[in-house]
Amino acid sequence: MILDPFGACADPKLPCVAAALDPLIVEPELALLPRLRAGSVHVRRARVTRHKLHRRCAIEYDLVIHQGGAKTEAYTVIGRIRARHDGTEDFARMEALWSGAFGEHSHDGISVPEPIGAVPSLHMWLQRKVPGHPAGDFLNGRAVAALPERIAEAAHKIHTRSVPTLRQHTLIDELALLETYLAEVTRRDPRWSSRIAHVLEGCRRLAAGIGAVAPATIHGDFYHDQVLVHDGRVSVVDFDLYAWGDPALDIGNFVAHLTELGLRTAGDPRLLAAYEGRIVDRFLQLGGRARHHAIAAYTTLTLARHIYLSFARPGRSATAQAVLELCEDRLGLASRV
Repeated sequence: MILDPFGACADPKLPCVAAALDPLIVEPELALLPRLRAGSVHVRRARVTRHKLHRRCAIEYDLVIHQGGAKTEAYTVIGRIRARHDGTEDFARMEALWSGAFGEHSHDGISVPEPIGAVPSLHMWLQRKVPGHPAGDFLNGRAVAALPERIAEAAHKIHTRSVPTLRQHTLIDELALLETYLAEVTRRDPRWSSRIAHVLEGCRRLAAGIGAVAPATIHGDFYHDQVLVHDGRVSVVDFDLYAWGDPALDIGNFVAHLTELGLRTAGDPRLLAAYEGRIVDRFLQLGGRARHHAIAAYTTLTLARHIYLSFARPGRSATAQAVLELCEDRLGLASRV
């Protein structure tokens, strides 16, 4: 069974997706990966689970591994494809993390998924699918002891147990992305142009006060869906934006996503404030109290990006006005004209 609910096969910047969904092409490639230890591989199902237009795609494969004789094993792996990448660099980075401090038996219970291998001909690398539920599933339901603290510890571990990367993400890069996103908002609805301009100027002023910091390796897209929880173990996924940058960005990004989640689901940006505070407090204990202002600033910058995301993502447009007003409040903008 082949499923492509996002239409990723039609993405002209990701031409390998169609081949990666073709069992006749992908099965012999997977059989060559040493970690699968396969005589042959059968794809029972391939399903596109994430797709960012022109940028990246994730495919979940349910496999039957034939190891010789009658011995078989069911296996689920995630294939990740990025534009302008052949998968080898991403695989090498994750292999270094996995074989270092982030393996499945790490003493602190913080891991990354096991990397399986790279298939350069398909511009794809693969990892084992880890069990668990996103951290967001536990916010208002099943309690997990010290989960906010564990999330902060996972971020700190990423920042301090570094694996080299050539990618950098600076504050200038963050502002450039924000300008691009907010320009798209005004293009879609010019009635918002004045308010968006004020928010963008406020964000520039806020960013100017963050201050320089020695860069560390950061996740780059750290939020509740990227942290999976299972039997006391925390697994961090999706390192596509791994880079050298400001560690406060990861925590600010996580907090902003929780704030937006509370606003979108319950109309209350303070719904998860206690949870947010515990994450920040533990991170500051680990990384130094001087970064509290930077975390708050990155939280606001991420919330400003959510103005665009509310427009762009299905089912979120009703939240855009509330997110805009929240950003105005956080930036001290009294005028809403």
